[in-house]
Amino acid sequence: QYSFLDLDPGAYTVTPSKATFTFAPESQGVNIVDADVFNVDFVGVVEVESVTYTDDMRPAVFVPVCMQCHDSNKFGGERQGAPPGVNFDTFAAAAASANRGNIRSQAGTMPPGGPLTDDQKALFQQWMDDGILE
Repeated sequence: QYSFLDLDPGAYTVTPSKATFTFAPESQGVNIVDADVFNVDFVGVVEVESVTYTDDMRPAVFVPVCMQCHDSNKFGGERQGAPPGVNFDTFAAAAASANRGNIRSQAGTMPPGGPLTDDQKALFQQWMDDGILE
């Protein structure tokens, strides 16, 4: 919501702007005579580049956090209780468990050593929303 106070009568153009957003319509003309104007509405959509396993998820979430336990090169006690078949060191393995991992990460129950940062959680959720891109 927004408002402008104490405007003189006349024609104005309202153009919304916010970093990482696009708006429809891009701007709207408004003619103020001597009354308040309502319902000059815009729809804002967040512009987000696609999150990929290789460029984003692996270096920001999987390597520093998940692969401390979920790595196919770790065995027994090194896995700290992680099931042997649940690994995040390849895209195929990460994608197979991504939904469950994201749910647990968003809830703060994974990883067991402490929750992901807000940035890591947002990245994980965006990766899921993007349809788990390579």
